[in-house]
Amino acid sequence: MNNVMDVETYVPQDGDKYFFDANIWLYFYCPIGNYNKNTISKYRWFLKEGTE
Repeated sequence: MNNVMDVETYVPQDGDKYFFDANIWLYFYCPIGNYNKNTISKYRWFLKEGTE
Protein backbone atom coordinates (compact mmCIF):
# COMPACT_ATOMS: atom_id res chain seq x y z
CA MET A 1 0.00 0.00 0.00
CA ASN A 2 1.27 3.48 -0.82
CA ASN A 3 1.03 6.33 1.64
CA VAL A 4 1.36 10.02 0.91
CA MET A 5 3.56 11.68 3.51
CA ASP A 6 3.90 15.35 4.41
CA VAL A 7 7.52 16.20 3.66
CA GLU A 8 7.53 18.82 6.44
CA THR A 9 6.47 16.51 9.26
CA TYR A 10 7.70 13.04 8.26
CA VAL A 11 11.11 11.96 9.55
CA PRO A 12 12.84 9.46 7.25
CA GLN A 13 13.67 6.12 8.89
CA ASP A 14 16.29 3.52 7.95
CA GLY A 15 14.88 1.08 5.42
CA ASP A 16 12.13 3.41 4.17
CA LYS A 17 11.59 3.58 0.43
CA TYR A 18 10.35 6.66 -1.38
CA PHE A 19 8.86 7.53 -4.70
CA PHE A 20 9.17 11.14 -5.82
CA ASP A 21 6.80 11.88 -8.66
CA ALA A 22 7.74 14.02 -11.65
CA ASN A 23 6.58 17.22 -9.96
CA ILE A 24 9.29 16.91 -7.33
CA TRP A 25 12.02 16.30 -9.92
CA LEU A 26 10.79 19.37 -11.80
CA TYR A 27 11.36 21.44 -8.66
CA PHE A 28 15.01 20.36 -8.74
CA TYR A 29 15.80 20.40 -12.46
CA CYS A 30 13.43 22.76 -14.25
CA PRO A 31 14.86 26.29 -13.99
CA ILE A 32 12.10 27.81 -16.14
CA GLY A 33 9.54 26.75 -13.51
CA ASN A 34 10.67 29.58 -11.22
CA TYR A 35 9.64 27.51 -8.18
CA ASN A 36 9.59 28.91 -4.68
CA LYS A 37 13.01 28.40 -3.02
CA ASN A 38 11.37 27.32 0.26
CA THR A 39 9.47 24.56 -1.50
CA ILE A 40 12.60 23.33 -3.23
CA SER A 41 14.65 23.35 -0.01
CA LYS A 42 12.05 21.20 1.82
CA TYR A 43 12.34 18.46 -0.78
CA ARG A 44 16.13 18.74 -1.00
CA TRP A 45 16.35 18.29 2.77
CA PHE A 46 14.04 15.28 2.69
CA LEU A 47 15.92 13.64 -0.17
CA LYS A 48 19.23 14.16 1.65
CA GLU A 49 17.90 12.86 5.00
CA GLY A 50 16.29 9.84 3.37
CA THR A 51 19.55 8.72 1.79
CA GLU A 52 21.96 9.11 4.71
